[in-house]
Amino acid sequence: MKKTILSVLIISVLAMSMPLGAGAEAKKIPDSAAKFFKNGSKTVEAGTTESPAPEQTPVFTIDDAVEYALANNKDLLALHDTVTASEYDQKSNKQTYDMYNDKDISSSDINTYLVVVGYPVESAKYQVRKVKRSIVQSEYNITMAVKKSFYEYINNQKRVETAKKSLENVT
Repeated sequence: MKKTILSVLIISVLAMSMPLGAGAEAKKIPDSAAKFFKNGSKTVEAGTTESPAPEQTPVFTIDDAVEYALANNKDLLALHDTVTASEYDQKSNKQTYDMYNDKDISSSDINTYLVVVGYPVESAKYQVRKVKRSIVQSEYNITMAVKKSFYEYINNQKRVETAKKSLENVT
């Protein structure tokens, strides 16, 4: 009974470690990822039963994986665009502030008063700082997620090797 349970567990671990998508077509690799292939190939056959040629196997170090993740994360790219937009907003608010302070304009209107005291300028500066802090936090989160996944992958490879050895010992 124990041997049966053990063999079922080992087989399930081995089955989970197999790549998905058997019979899938060749997939296009982004240009930014092609540099991690030894031959610079931009397509990889997915779902093949034979192992790929050694020169087509991507070799990622932790640093390469982090670099790739940071370069291709859409949320991080959007935050960089938000910084640019916030800086333009800050520049526009500063020009408006300078224009109103150069002239003697009564500040009876609340909006004019806010511009004259510099509220929009300070608000835009705050927004730029906030987005820059968000970028730093996102980069940290992405780096930690990649490192965690990388170490989990290595740990799972060790588990598969142990399961294979256990299966050999059972049979």
